[in-house]
Amino acid sequence: MPRRWTPLHEDIKVPVLKNVWYAMKIIFKADKAIIPVAVIAQVSTQVFTLFFQGVLFLKVLLTIIQGNMTFEYFLKVLLLFLGVGLIYEIIIIASDYAQNIALKRVFKGLNNLIFKKACEVDISCYEDPAFYDAYQRATQILTNSIFMAFVMDLSMLIGNILTLVLVIGIVTSIDPAYLIFLAPVAIVFAVEIIKSKLMYKRDLSMTTNNRIKDYSQRTVYLKEFSKDIRTSNIFSVIINRFRKAVEDNIRIIKKYGFKLFAFSMVGSFFGEFIPIVGTYSFASYQFIKDKGLDISGFSVVLASINSVRQTTTGIAESLAEMTNMALYFQNLHDFFDYESKIKDGEKLAGEFETLEFKNVSFKYPTAEDYSINDVSFKISKNETVALVGVNGAGKTTLVKLMLRFYDVTEGEILYNGVNIKEYNVESLRRRFATVFQDYKTFALSIFENVICHEPIPLKTGEIPF
Repeated sequence: MPRRWTPLHEDIKVPVLKNVWYAMKIIFKADKAIIPVAVIAQVSTQVFTLFFQGVLFLKVLLTIIQGNMTFEYFLKVLLLFLGVGLIYEIIIIASDYAQNIALKRVFKGLNNLIFKKACEVDISCYEDPAFYDAYQRATQILTNSIFMAFVMDLSMLIGNILTLVLVIGIVTSIDPAYLIFLAPVAIVFAVEIIKSKLMYKRDLSMTTNNRIKDYSQRTVYLKEFSKDIRTSNIFSVIINRFRKAVEDNIRIIKKYGFKLFAFSMVGSFFGEFIPIVGTYSFASYQFIKDKGLDISGFSVVLASINSVRQTTTGIAESLAEMTNMALYFQNLHDFFDYESKIKDGEKLAGEFETLEFKNVSFKYPTAEDYSINDVSFKISKNETVALVGVNGAGKTTLVKLMLRFYDVTEGEILYNGVNIKEYNVESLRRRFATVFQDYKTFALSIFENVICHEPIPLKTGEIPF
């Protein structure tokens, strides 16, 4: 991968199906129950409400009213429907409970993965605005509950497809000609997928503006900025950046607004107008002209078409939203796939004996000039050494190189006579006690801030040191 994070742009191409599969795998990795439970719940809901209640029960009832079935048969069917309804309620209650637990497990699991990766990326990433855009896009999976929306859309898609197959089977048994009016709904699926990609490009192009907005909002109420805001004109600068970010977002929304509206109209025409008007007209013609369609068949066709409309709309929306969610998972995939440029060595750093800089030169990835140039010195055990220099002379840079936050551009750094690149990074850093000039105090106890690990439970009367 490139040394710097590559900013995404609105024309980026992403593999949708591959990302759908990736989303399923990473969610399943966080919790194995959430997808199966959601699928069972949604399949039960769609099949029960749109097929059993909306179509099948009506068909049986009207058939009995016409005198084609006995009342005893109706009672048996009624008991069967009551049994199915009871099973449905049990499934919904159990799945709600299971989903609440699984939801927290997935949230925790994905959070841990993102936090772990954020701590592993190179320090140089934190000096690159594109990294913050990438990080924000990755965390949107959690902050916007995109992973849960993906699970729900996937389960609704499966439920709607199964219901559509059952309902179309009922309609086809009455007259296969109705399929002519239902065929255009296939166009809706393609339209919704195109719409979702446009929506993703719109949201993607607003990422940087949203980051600027969030920063501006945080800055205004954070304590560490309050004094400067009140004693300088910096507030107007922040507000102007905030205003510009909002105006840019409005421009982006307008840019995509007409296209999204046009695709919505096309989807409505093929997904609702043609199926409803066509089937209603054809059913009315058959019924009025006595073309073999009785009152039972006529009513069932009308009810079925309403179910078909709902399921096809649901399928189209689920496909579109899943496509959109999968594109967001591409952001998470890119974030996890970033490979650190600071590679681990195999050796473990031992007790300090010597530290030597040999002809070290370095410039930051985004800089044109070297921060330090041809620096050489050696520090031995028990020596006290002070590095003195004006601001910008490179004192902090030397410490960053020593800790391998960056690797030298030229020359080498030796720890106990061995190039620091040959050491395990964590073992090397543990040999140094470092306090930076811009140190932070975390919102933790004094003990945890000093010791940098959680307190160990103590026995009564025992002291921590």
